[in-house]
Amino acid sequence: MMIAMGRYLIKRIFISILTLLVIVLIMFILMNAMPGSPFTGKHLKADQLLVLNQKYGLDRPLLERYFRYLSCMIRGDFGVSYNIQKNMSITRMLQVRLPLTIRIGLQAMVLGTILGLLLGILSALKHGTFLDPLVSALSMLGSSIPSFVFALGLMYFIAYKAGFLPLLYTMDAPGESTILPSIALAMFPMASIARLTRSEMISVLSSDYILLARSKGVPESGIIFRHALRNALVPVLTIMAPMLVELITGSMVVENIFAVPGLGTLFVTAVQSNDYNVSITIMFLYSAFYISAMLIVDILYGYVDPRIRLAKGRS
Repeated sequence: MMIAMGRYLIKRIFISILTLLVIVLIMFILMNAMPGSPFTGKHLKADQLLVLNQKYGLDRPLLERYFRYLSCMIRGDFGVSYNIQKNMSITRMLQVRLPLTIRIGLQAMVLGTILGLLLGILSALKHGTFLDPLVSALSMLGSSIPSFVFALGLMYFIAYKAGFLPLLYTMDAPGESTILPSIALAMFPMASIARLTRSEMISVLSSDYILLARSKGVPESGIIFRHALRNALVPVLTIMAPMLVELITGSMVVENIFAVPGLGTLFVTAVQSNDYNVSITIMFLYSAFYISAMLIVDILYGYVDPRIRLAKGRS
């Protein structure tokens, strides 16, 4: 059994690493196919452009640059910025921006999870009453309206009209400045978790072992929290890891709206200015986050249910 699990683990890690290498290669090809270069639009002469391309190695073949980037990336060296902060190490740029993006994503995930669980449990317990369709309608709105629409609404009503929180991100109040972006991003996980919790709770509450527990005189609070919620949380937990990564990687629009100096804002600026190194590094980080989350979930599936591991092994 342990040997089979070890083989399964090695296989999944190998596939994840191979996927990352392919993603980086595709990014190199796409960035190379984009019109212009990091130095266009600066009124430079042809010989000056040639010198700059030679300095940064952009005149070399694509595959050579790709393998050189991989060798540097393994050592933690992602190169330097060409335009945004010229010749600054990208690792230094990420040290400031990455924690801020992760903080906003974690805050949104915690807020969305708590509200989603509360709404889902309430809707399941009040199934058939007016609260059930009300929660369902809120979940539908949260999942169908883009986060940037919520961001604009929060910015106008809470920051501009009421003046409760900063309109844009400011270093004078960094904690308060992350509240509105986190709320805007939390709407989608709240809606998804509420819908899933509701459906799972309704299914669990109507199962035979819950009826048996009630017949034995188990208190209703014990049935809900010790039995029903405990089993209903299993599918909810499986979607939280990839959802957290989606919040972190999909926050670029919201970050731009609130002028948050995170990865999202940096990525948009890098693409607009053809800063190849910065763009490829951020896309690599996004891909690594997502693949790592899916790998963790996949491995946990294999531990929890050996049938999944064996089925994937045969496939």
